[in-house]
Amino acid sequence: MTNADNGSRLANEIRLPIAAAYRWPDKPREREAIQLPTPELEKLAGDYEAPLIGKVHIQASGDHLVITARGDDMDWYPASDTSFFNLTGGLPISTSAPMRTEM
Repeated sequence: MTNADNGSRLANEIRLPIAAAYRWPDKPREREAIQLPTPELEKLAGDYEAPLIGKVHIQASGDHLVITARGDDMDWYPASDTSFFNLTGGLPISTSAPMRTEM
């Protein structure tokens, strides 16, 4: 049992090695993050209102985004120019436009 302070992250860390040891078929797949420049991630920073969640705060933190909703912080890593994933295996989120700019 975990508490609400990122308890799903801890539960996932415990579940992954068990799933590998017992060869569970629904083991979360490993993902690889791409590198997006921090200034590109900062373009998404701000406060938003999400229909099902309510207020959402997004900030850039090095190579990823930190999204705060309902008092919980979650790290989201870029999978592509428009898609981000978290380490708990939830559904990915996406932006409406690519984050990379051509130099």
